[in-house]
Amino acid sequence: MTWLSRPVFAIAAERRYRSSGAASAALRMRPSRRLCLLAAGLAVAGALFLLAPVTRDRGKTRVRRKLPEVVELAATEVENNTRYDVPPGVEPYPWHYFEMSKGRKMVIEPGAEETRRGPRRGPELDELSAVFNISLAELQQRTGNANYSSADTLGGRYRLLPGAAVQYELYFASRGDSRSGFHTVRVTRPLQPLRVEYYGLGGHELVNVLLPYYSRLETLRQFVGRFAALVEAGEEAVLTVIRYTDGFPSMDAEQQRRDAEGAAEVVRQANSRLAAHGAAPRVRLIERTGTFSRGLALMEGARAWDGEEDVILFLCDVDMVFGSEFLQRCRANTAPARQAYFPIVFSTYNPAIVYSVQNKPVVPILTSYEQGTVINQEMGAWTTFGFGMSCQYRSDFQRLSGQFLNITGWGLEDVKLYQRFQKSDVEIVRMTDPDLVHIYHKKECNKREVGKRFNSCLRSKAVKESSQLGWGLWVYKNVGDTADVENFLLQYYSNG
Repeated sequence: MTWLSRPVFAIAAERRYRSSGAASAALRMRPSRRLCLLAAGLAVAGALFLLAPVTRDRGKTRVRRKLPEVVELAATEVENNTRYDVPPGVEPYPWHYFEMSKGRKMVIEPGAEETRRGPRRGPELDELSAVFNISLAELQQRTGNANYSSADTLGGRYRLLPGAAVQYELYFASRGDSRSGFHTVRVTRPLQPLRVEYYGLGGHELVNVLLPYYSRLETLRQFVGRFAALVEAGEEAVLTVIRYTDGFPSMDAEQQRRDAEGAAEVVRQANSRLAAHGAAPRVRLIERTGTFSRGLALMEGARAWDGEEDVILFLCDVDMVFGSEFLQRCRANTAPARQAYFPIVFSTYNPAIVYSVQNKPVVPILTSYEQGTVINQEMGAWTTFGFGMSCQYRSDFQRLSGQFLNITGWGLEDVKLYQRFQKSDVEIVRMTDPDLVHIYHKKECNKREVGKRFNSCLRSKAVKESSQLGWGLWVYKNVGDTADVENFLLQYYSNG
């Protein structure tokens, strides 16, 4: 364990600084003085943290047991000041439950759904293991009982207080006479002072949008129109459309002819529109025979790039809407051989259900996007487990994709690509992006096309129709308890 990774810890029963007179007096200070105290406290905490004496006990490294009061005061200050800025019922800095027993390692994150998972390999698992081991050593030291082990753990909790510290609290079953009781150990990792680095000027890198396409002509026309508008506004971007002749649902010969001619005309019109504004052709159409495969289409699009320089590839779908803000983040969060951007997309629900429940006329999703009102819990949700939209340099894509993207039809190619990046030396930037929105469309699930992925397709189809509240209200409104639901809707949406 290095100097910079040692946490400071204390038995919770030893010091309850928040309830002490000193803490109460500090919190009665004027805001300006409290702010100065907070800054000074963090600075002193950092100094004490780096200079904390180290002792050796049975081959394990331990730091001083006394938690500097300024660290806990700083954490208290951050938490108390924040509580005035959040609505009732919202916890600004929620605790995460975790277990680190010998037989079970688990983290449960707060949220609407239970998100139970194992600690992620790397920094998270290393940190939780270090916190557990140092807490167990402290318990053995304080009780004088070296028999305490992982079998005695009762779980724990942790949270981050921005600008102050990471707090952990662990519980252990009591041995001996007080068997029904439990021991509490609190561990606090003070945060270090801010470090500033200037990374230079950017934002002009060319972005090549790769767009796999099959049989969605009107949607393609709208997508290409929005792209042309971005180029007219000064965006450095090109669009590569990779069209397939077959897929699901299948097209007859006449439909294939109309789709092929229509796609070619859309591209021609876009380039003519851009030429009228003095821009070079920015939209390219690649025709491929065979059954649609998003993975193969992406590889075809990447191979088709004939520029000399490395280029940012934005792997996209025809149902996405984005603007300059997203393209800026696409550039800012990618670097050759160092960084790739896998944003979390906001996926909109079925407007027919959303507005039916609200007893309001349907507003087109594109209109809500342009008005900046589409990002809310009634209109859609963040697709946490979707990885299809991503930005990376072409050199990294070709190095990591290999031939594994040879998957026909729906799903999985995005997960496989994400996993390849996870196992590489390229850092993944994963965060919500408010300027990247998936427009709702009816999802088709076909057993012949998706095979074993049919159930996953059905689940995806169901959860993207509406929120849990929206589905429930829709069912009650159309099946029973109509009067009560109408009453609730009137009050709920008039107040919201």
